[in-house]
Amino acid sequence: MGTGPTTFLSSVRQPYALILMSPYTSIKNAAKAILGWASFLGFLVQEKFRNIDSITETNCPVMVIHGKMDTLIPPSHGIDLFNAANPNVPALLHMPSKMDHNEF
Repeated sequence: MGTGPTTFLSSVRQPYALILMSPYTSIKNAAKAILGWASFLGFLVQEKFRNIDSITETNCPVMVIHGKMDTLIPPSHGIDLFNAANPNVPALLHMPSKMDHNEF
């Protein structure tokens, strides 16, 4: 399951833990990172899962794993999600230096 549906479900259910691998903050932010110079086309992308909002409502331990070499979803998305996690639950950020989006 992708990080969008997973993060949303963790905000409305009570799982034991949430583990996110190479997550995005929102579909629009991910599209902007992927499209680069054509990011003005972001208005064409429908916003369905805003992980950056859902993670604040998550009441279980959170682990974010995001490779520093990820060129598809910038590592800053993982950092932003970790920082936005509910401060009342344990959270861990792991950023392997040689991991990219598909090779870990």
